[in-house]
Amino acid sequence: MIGWIIDAERRNIQQLLAGLKPGRVLDIGSGTGATLDLLPARDLLVAVDRSPVMLKRIPRDGSVRIAAAAAKALPFADRSFDLVTLIGVSEYLKRLNPMLREAARILHPGGHLLLTSSPPSIWTVLRLILGNRLHPRTRAEIIRHAEKKEFRLMDSAKSLMQEQFLFQYTPGER
Repeated sequence: MIGWIIDAERRNIQQLLAGLKPGRVLDIGSGTGATLDLLPARDLLVAVDRSPVMLKRIPRDGSVRIAAAAAKALPFADRSFDLVTLIGVSEYLKRLNPMLREAARILHPGGHLLLTSSPPSIWTVLRLILGNRLHPRTRAEIIRHAEKKEFRLMDSAKSLMQEQFLFQYTPGER
């Protein structure tokens, strides 16, 4: 059953990202790189995780640049990426705003943010019982936090255990 759930989540992410132009892509919370293959054609792909141990497991084939850093303090220049992805990250962050502030800082105006979240549900409760330190947020909370940082919801999808959101960074459009 878990395989079916993960496959659905992966399909949703690919559908949300379909049609985005190639560019500079930053994947925050890359871990072992298990979701890097979901990302669209790009000119540059950078994988970031706070755990150097996890990053060592990403295959070194020259197609991915790797950096160890926290989501709330990224070592990149302002407006240096076209797409930022946070797949399976937001529910582990106690505070969402510092990460969204960093995403806004490093994205070009008009750039995109793909964010996934585990909303409050029976599945989230089970994960909490199993010892996961999660901070589940409702759809409305995710959108409200993103809008405060000048992200506009473009599209979204939902699978059994996760919601996927595609935002566009739209500074000055309020």
